[in-house]
Amino acid sequence: MFAPACMPGEPGQPSAAIVAAEALIVSEEGDRCVNGTYYANEADARFWRRVEAERRVERDAKRTTGLTAENMTADLERWERAMKADEVLCPKCSGKCWDNRVTKRNPRAPDFVCRDRSCGGVIWPDNERRTA
Repeated sequence: MFAPACMPGEPGQPSAAIVAAEALIVSEEGDRCVNGTYYANEADARFWRRVEAERRVERDAKRTTGLTAENMTADLERWERAMKADEVLCPKCSGKCWDNRVTKRNPRAPDFVCRDRSCGGVIWPDNERRTA
């Protein structure tokens, strides 16, 4: 499911993904800070850095496991059906968009807005940036 804290056959040694995540935390925040919290004791900082690195690796692994060939094929088929039906799909969530080209009052407003308000995906007029 996610990168284990210790690789099989190497007791007590963290996986390469966790070591890389720890190095990233140190480069972002320093060797005594983790998630904005300063630790006076180096051992405490090292412990919480390991915990945070394991959490990040697990989170990233969960994000990537949803990307399968079947999911990508289904999204592609949905896009193709929408293009045939003259529907515009959101660039963020692949949901349907409202067509605001005729009713918009401000020419700088987006042409299409995602129907899901929590998504916030928009498509701008051609003379401006394309998606946001």
